[in-house]
Amino acid sequence: MCPTSMRLGRGVQLPWRMPKRLQQVSDGSLIQTLDGHTRPGEEAVFSADGELLVSKVRDGMGLWTVSYGGQIHMFEYPGINVVFSPDGSTLAVANYNGSIALYSTDGSLLAERDGHASTVRGIVFSPNGGILFTASIDGTVRVWMIKP
Repeated sequence: MCPTSMRLGRGVQLPWRMPKRLQQVSDGSLIQTLDGHTRPGEEAVFSADGELLVSKVRDGMGLWTVSYGGQIHMFEYPGINVVFSPDGSTLAVANYNGSIALYSTDGSLLAERDGHASTVRGIVFSPNGGILFTASIDGTVRVWMIKP
């Protein structure tokens, strides 16, 4: 279980050194080492329950279990923004080309959607996870129905 003090969510910075390490904020103690990336880190996003983590680096993204540090899936391309659905079952990835991709937490692709003419900079689920909102540097906001 991810300690409460580690549930930092969006914007957590990954260290530039390799391998990536999750450390307890209060005392710096090591929680897990995340082996698998070959490039420096940029950002990490936790699921709401703190059990899953997406690490974003220049050569892709890694999906991990926090409790034992196991890699679930390695994505070969870096999305610009990543967010978990509120229930933690879906990962939404915003891309540089204006598209979005939805993945299950086992790493399998659920859907891909095009709709923006340029980079998607903002992405957020509705509280119930049924709607995804995206905002692009092309000046548009899109509303995507995810669940009926």
